[in-house]
Amino acid sequence: MRGLIVGVLVGCGGPNQTDKGGDPGACDALMNELPGASDLDGLQESLTAVQRELFPELDGVSLALQPVTSTTSFFAANLDLSTLDAAPLERSYVVQYAESVFELGAPQDGVVAILAHELAHVVDYTELDSEALVEFALWYAQGDVAVYERQTDETALSLGCATGLIAYREWLYSVVDDNTRAEKERLYYTPDEIRAWVIAHR
Repeated sequence: MRGLIVGVLVGCGGPNQTDKGGDPGACDALMNELPGASDLDGLQESLTAVQRELFPELDGVSLALQPVTSTTSFFAANLDLSTLDAAPLERSYVVQYAESVFELGAPQDGVVAILAHELAHVVDYTELDSEALVEFALWYAQGDVAVYERQTDETALSLGCATGLIAYREWLYSVVDDNTRAEKERLYYTPDEIRAWVIAHR
């Protein structure tokens, strides 16, 4: 069961995330203040601040960083499976990060923005009971998740994370191969699509 849910929930989003999160524009200030992935301490500081400032609905929810080895997925949201049967807000959740993110020089503002994206996933998880969460995981394993991932991008964008998300995607495209880049462009907003979203929502 652990392998199934962990493998499926990595980086997935839930339904209708667009209206979630804290105050619009709050992300912009954080992107300039937080250290991003300067080192592990900086990443932890950034995660804590993003949770506190952008996602008040996650106040008191257990969140931890978890290192993984990956050359294509650098950040992802998941849960501690040992807490799956707990009440949604009493579960423990993790933000997984590829250890190579430090040496590859992920941009400060980009890391803050992608953490906002990942915590939007966590908000979704807290709105599903255990049975619904497993059902969603099974659906995610078999479906086209582009709609969900783009909704999650929109949550980050609605919080003012546009410049950081652009920086993150441009950095990401520079460190993955062409096939991975094409799949990322299909699943998530590209920099040009982000710019268009910002213009449309001014």
